[in-house]
Amino acid sequence: MINVIYPSSNWANNIGNPFFNLGAIHLLHSVRPDFFIQQTDFTIERVFKLKGNYLNNYFRYMDYIGGGDVLVLGGPMFSTYFGELYEKLFKEVKRNNMKIILLTAGGNTYTGKEKSHCRSVLSEYTPDVFASRDEYTYDNYADLAQRSYNGICTAWFTPEYFPGYDTPSLGKYITSVFDKTSEPTITLKDYDKNDPHSYKNINTKVVGHGSSKKLTRLMQRNFPESIDDFIVIRPTHNVLKKGASRLFFKKNSFVSQTPYGYLNLYRNAELTLTDRLHAAVVTLAYGNPAQLFIRSLRARLLERVNAQAAMS
Repeated sequence: MINVIYPSSNWANNIGNPFFNLGAIHLLHSVRPDFFIQQTDFTIERVFKLKGNYLNNYFRYMDYIGGGDVLVLGGPMFSTYFGELYEKLFKEVKRNNMKIILLTAGGNTYTGKEKSHCRSVLSEYTPDVFASRDEYTYDNYADLAQRSYNGICTAWFTPEYFPGYDTPSLGKYITSVFDKTSEPTITLKDYDKNDPHSYKNINTKVVGHGSSKKLTRLMQRNFPESIDDFIVIRPTHNVLKKGASRLFFKKNSFVSQTPYGYLNLYRNAELTLTDRLHAAVVTLAYGNPAQLFIRSLRARLLERVNAQAAMS
């Protein structure tokens, strides 16, 4: 048995993180049944934007995991604060002769500054195995690992680790997931999931990212319980720092602190409209259509399945 320590990404501030965390565990178990994988805490200082005494008071438990055989890190880890998050951990791991696996790895901004910083850290703490979730990340860092693979986001494996269950009494519904922008005005009168060209009949008038536009939109309209023949269910991926007034002001709001209800909603949805990357990924993984409205280059992982985001 090989003892694997996996500090999984924070779930409560982004429930999309366990979609690829659980996929990574599924993948590791599939290729190495002798892996005993233990998830542990991930650092939270950036989630709460800790500074000063608050930062000094925070105990980074993630830095003290030198008792395993392998360290696994997964997700969009590469950023300009890569060293701040991981360098102390890497020192602990190397001191204890643990192996390092970077799995389903991706970037945040994909800038030259980000690349330069992350390469400088990886040059000192060489990963034993590196698998990217998009080709750009592979090209940027593959040469710094002992073994590299031009891979895919492990959220695409969701149907394998969570087959899900039917909800026939719920009827026909779409999931509308907009945490960063306001939900667009949607028309679905001529939409048919079974028609591969029917996506052209989805009419969405997208509201911009600007906070003033978003606030104006929220004040001007109610969010309907149904649109044409479809019930609208509205999951929220960011639940950590929002009160009830922000989480449940829309009809059919769905909030949970575990990922499984979200996964099953996307499994059975006729369509997902969203500005959350992994809501779209999981919906597509289950074979259902999705439209993603996002500006982030993190959406490059969609290219692995010949899809692309609508840049809102």
